[in-house]
Amino acid sequence: MAEHGFRVNPGWVFYAPWEWEPFEKAVEAMFSLKDTPEVVIIPGRRALRFFYRFCGNRGIEIGRDIGVMANDDVDKELRPRVTVTTNDPAVIAADAWKLMEQCLEGKISTRTVQLHVRQGASVRRKTRGR
Repeated sequence: MAEHGFRVNPGWVFYAPWEWEPFEKAVEAMFSLKDTPEVVIIPGRRALRFFYRFCGNRGIEIGRDIGVMANDDVDKELRPRVTVTTNDPAVIAADAWKLMEQCLEGKISTRTVQLHVRQGASVRRKTRGR
């Protein structure tokens, strides 16, 4: 997403409940903010299906009106096909643990992660003026 110039805002982060109604309320609250997201990262198959359902119910076109990126379980039946990172979660967790330990020890650390991305059609290239 950074590669395509999309912004990030901490206000767009929320817990994705396992039931539809609380999920719908959380996403509705996010979309009600003055500064709405351009791209979302969805963890897990259920939340991904819920998000596609939410967008479909409101006429929000994934890949055009909002970008969607997933970071684990991918549902091949969803359209447009979701863009997904395919990194090994165990490696990501080990790197995160090392970073946390360094921070607790007061060491300033800059770590980078090389994401492996399988491009779907759920994140469009950013065009000028948008």
